[in-house]
Amino acid sequence: MWLFLVASSPCGSTSSDGATDVVSALNGRFRAGRPSDDPASAGVVVHAIDNRDQQLVKRLGPAAGLPVSASIGTLFGQMVSCSVMNAELPFFYSMRGQGGFVLSSAAVKRALLCSYPWDAWSDISVCPTDWRSSDTCVPGCPSEANQGLVPRVNRALAELECSRSPSKCKPAGGSSPRTTGRSIFGTGAFEVREITAGKQLFAQRNSSSPSRVWPQVWPSLSLTQTMQLHKRHVASDAHSLWRKKAGRRRRERDVWKQPPGQYNELVLAADMVNSLLPSAIEAVYMRPCRANACRSKGQSSSRSAEAHAGAIAVHASLLRYLKRTAQELPLLELNMSNLVAPFRRAAA
Repeated sequence: MWLFLVASSPCGSTSSDGATDVVSALNGRFRAGRPSDDPASAGVVVHAIDNRDQQLVKRLGPAAGLPVSASIGTLFGQMVSCSVMNAELPFFYSMRGQGGFVLSSAAVKRALLCSYPWDAWSDISVCPTDWRSSDTCVPGCPSEANQGLVPRVNRALAELECSRSPSKCKPAGGSSPRTTGRSIFGTGAFEVREITAGKQLFAQRNSSSPSRVWPQVWPSLSLTQTMQLHKRHVASDAHSLWRKKAGRRRRERDVWKQPPGQYNELVLAADMVNSLLPSAIEAVYMRPCRANACRSKGQSSSRSAEAHAGAIAVHASLLRYLKRTAQELPLLELNMSNLVAPFRRAAA
């Protein structure tokens, strides 16, 4: 499949250019983000590079710094998994501190297949490679082939309705003694078994019953509903998002600590994202590197330094592949300790 990207320019530059405009726009969207079906109003959508990006590895090669220990095949030939984040929901998936891509709001709006206020484990809900020609499967989303995703979505819809009208509270479809009182946000063995059971049920019925009766419209969450539920989860979560950590030389700094699984998941159609390149990508981001090695050409075995160097390599490869300049596709630093302006231009 394919993804997004960014460019870099000297952080000391004061001239107005494309990279500066991108930084300003992203920080503005991040601050103003709110629950909305319009991705531009919802916040900033990011995809973290992980071991599923095998199509990217094939196009750019392992030398680009991409993880190559994948066991899920060519997942991104089908879907792009990402998160929408803003100042109220400053959470996103990150694998070992790897960098990633910022997707344009226009591309997200056209490519969005479904969304969840949790990690939906979309990697185990893939479809046949010709899913566009079938009406039985939508990758990563509720459909005949992925009917195991439906009970949890129904529970989420019921919780949202209950929060709006407590007098109408009733058990959601798919509820049972095992799910009653269970948080809809945690993805564990029970949720994985639901997904797997749904796939098995579809396979059995598909082979034995040519004439099946299925819902014409499968239940799903709108982007607005996803973000509303995500906000409810964050508001009720006892996790602390910040902690103080004493620094060297008597310094103290705020260190952002994202609770596990706190991010949402948006599933995009990879073929649509591909068709919208290069404009589908607004930037490549990397996390701040706190290792001293990052300031000396990244000569370190630390995970932070490796991720930092990998993001720089990916950015350089993408610029060559898409024939873009660093002003058109900048390389940015994403620092979630700054909820006013988390994006800034990466140092040259």
